[in-house]
Amino acid sequence: IRTGKPPRIAYLAPGHHKLSQAGLKRTLRNKNLKEHEVLEDVKEELGSISQLPENVRSIFDYAFSEMLNNAIEHSESEQIKIDVGREKDSLLFVVEDFGIGVFKNIMEKRGLPSPLEAIQDLLKGKTTTQPQAHSGEGIFFTSKVGDEFVLDSYGYQFVANNIIKDIFIKKVKGQKQGTKVTFRININDKHHLNDIFKKYTNIGKDSDYGFD
Repeated sequence: IRTGKPPRIAYLAPGHHKLSQAGLKRTLRNKNLKEHEVLEDVKEELGSISQLPENVRSIFDYAFSEMLNNAIEHSESEQIKIDVGREKDSLLFVVEDFGIGVFKNIMEKRGLPSPLEAIQDLLKGKTTTQPQAHSGEGIFFTSKVGDEFVLDSYGYQFVANNIIKDIFIKKVKGQKQGTKVTFRININDKHHLNDIFKKYTNIGKDSDYGFD
């Protein structure tokens, strides 16, 4: 199976479930940018992603698309950087913008006095600064589906570590302009995206199967 594009081409045997060591970095112009088109380019460039188990691929597709969409539609950043690759047995991606910043954006749009309250509001899973276009569930579910999820923005960092099932909020030195999202999942992970959706969906007899 051929992976990559000239001059960086590699070959994998069918059934080989190891992501190529070669990663991909791009700086994208945020004009008429479509997350599904970028995702397809990433998967074409890193062809070894298609050889990973279906459950891992579906989680990657969802998380990458949601986080890139957030950057495209909410950051007001002219450029967005993406970085996709492998660290040992983990599939890793970074989406970084240089815009208003996720916590500042929520503070401004929802009239909150501090980044900590913005993070708290974000963790409810129904917070969006564009309610007419988004449900606000993207960050909530993305923070649940991988091994680790990190949000860095203007001196505050939110970390969801699903291996130890804990979250951390802290101030960090050096302010990151905009928002940087880091996501990782083990390529041998066994759970499926639908498992996470079901966990947070009301399936009672009187429910409309909403995110309750």
